[in-house]
Amino acid sequence: MAKNFDADILQFLKRPANLSVALEIGQYAAELRDRISSDFWSRLRDKLLADKPPAFRKTEFVAARIGSGRWTGWALIPTLASKQPQVLSFAVEWESLDDNHDIYVGLRWKIEVPKKDRRYAEGVVADLRAIMIQNSYEAWDPWWVGGRYVLNYPKPDGFFITYNSEPASIENAISTAFWKMATDYKDSVEQINAELVKR
Repeated sequence: MAKNFDADILQFLKRPANLSVALEIGQYAAELRDRISSDFWSRLRDKLLADKPPAFRKTEFVAARIGSGRWTGWALIPTLASKQPQVLSFAVEWESLDDNHDIYVGLRWKIEVPKKDRRYAEGVVADLRAIMIQNSYEAWDPWWVGGRYVLNYPKPDGFFITYNSEPASIENAISTAFWKMATDYKDSVEQINAELVKR
């Protein structure tokens, strides 16, 4: 997709007094995005683990990276289930596209499960998905049983600018939504993961 540039800004940057600085700054943009992104995901992992609520005091988690490229995040997998080939985890992820940057939380499979899988037809997974949809979560096959947007930015740079000036505010909003979701669906996730061990 071609980017739309503001003609007035381009003219300003092309002025002889501005061009060399604009070109030099442009070389640093990708590096700044990478560094802020790395800081964000590192700090968010630490924040989520530090904010673990009382309902999870006996649960240890493995934090596993999920997604790739423009979709990336963390899955918190109960340590006892982490070695299973398939597991349902509590997850946070972002989708970073040219025209949006969204952060969402929900329940995510370790290995994708197609929509036509029999697990979605009956039993605990089907019941869980129905309850999540009733509670305003969205079903995103094949990875997510249910997810909900927490933060939305019309452009990725809007996120980076805001996070650079208000990191704690963004981390708190995500952690609060994450642990509410995890607490609400804890019992169902534990039941599903226990059933997966038997397979």
